Amino acid sequence: MKNNLPLIHLLPFERETANLDFSIEASIDIRQGQIDLKFVLSDPAKKVEVDLADKAQGLKRTDGLWKHTCFEAFLSLTNKEEYYEINLSPAGKWNAYYFTSYRNPHLPMATEDIQLRSLNWSSSALEATLDLKTKKANPELWECALTSVIETISGQKHYLASAHMGPKPDFHIRSSFTLKRGS
Repeated sequence: MKNNLPLIHLLPFERETANLDFSIEASIDIRQGQIDLKFVLSDPAKKVEVDLADKAQGLKRTDGLWKHTCFEAFLSLTNKEEYYEINLSPAGKWNAYYFTSYRNPHLPMATEDIQLRSLNWSSSALEATLDLKTKKANPELWECALTSVIETISGQKHYLASAHMGPKPDFHIRSSFTLKRGS
């Protein structure tokens, strides 16, 4: 992975009231049909629930990853409503979805436009490389959001993102895609 971009700190949705014992930093790079993602979890108090049970089974495409600890990226071409959602789990589970507009289709369907090449989880960092094979447009400039759903060992969920634009945690809000990346 050649993602040498600086890591950005993901903000908890409840940042005014949150006293989190963990933090997430992330980066994304999109070049020549390749997406490089990196998420770094700092959890010195070991409060985050990280499921590694399926890791030995290898990479597995799975729905519903956002129900537990999950790292995500949202990508859209500049000035377009359509977008992609990528979900990654430390257990080696992943998926990619395509939406034509805000949460449409309502029940997300996996897309073949994005294929996972590699996913590695060390004790505190997830790194993934994906192939972007879209024919929907000439991919020159992407607008992105980096997000995560973090489940603590007590079962509480926290929603972190590069930007929060809605009144509740909603990573699909297009105006939250504030990171610009070239292809």
